[in-house]
Amino acid sequence: MTIPGLSQRRAALTGLSVVGTVAYAASFAVCDSRHTLAPLATAVGVAAAVAWVTFMVLIRHAVGAHAFERWIDLCLRTQAVGIAALVVGAFANVTFFTSADWLGSKPMFPVFIVVHAGLLALGDALMGLYFVTASDRHGLSVTRAVAVWVFGLNGIFAAVLTLLVGGRVLS
Repeated sequence: MTIPGLSQRRAALTGLSVVGTVAYAASFAVCDSRHTLAPLATAVGVAAAVAWVTFMVLIRHAVGAHAFERWIDLCLRTQAVGIAALVVGAFANVTFFTSADWLGSKPMFPVFIVVHAGLLALGDALMGLYFVTASDRHGLSVTRAVAVWVFGLNGIFAAVLTLLVGGRVLS
């Protein structure tokens, strides 16, 4: 059985995004109870999912049904770029937390957080660059694509993450 409009490529990219995000969030489970970041990782994953779904609704509204197919593919390819950073982040989590217990290097935890935040920022920057470049080929100016990325996707992500973490929804 196939779902109308869902090509094998789209299904694979969607699966990659979901599995990569879940693996990233799950990689925080190796952290000990004193430094648990699992609720924050869950909040990041939920905020990303809400942001991407809302972002796609906004794009659908802006471009209409006739052009929406191209934007679905563009956003799925953009997410795949971000998954590369999440895979590095997941590997860093597992490596750091398993070796930290063995080596007793918990004092390095603040440095790890900074490096990890840098990986996430790099992933966002790479996705943004990909999205802006590809959007230009789809007829959206660079200025508008940057605004859509920063205020649309990242703005929604920041708002949802703030609600989840600040409101202690996932505590």
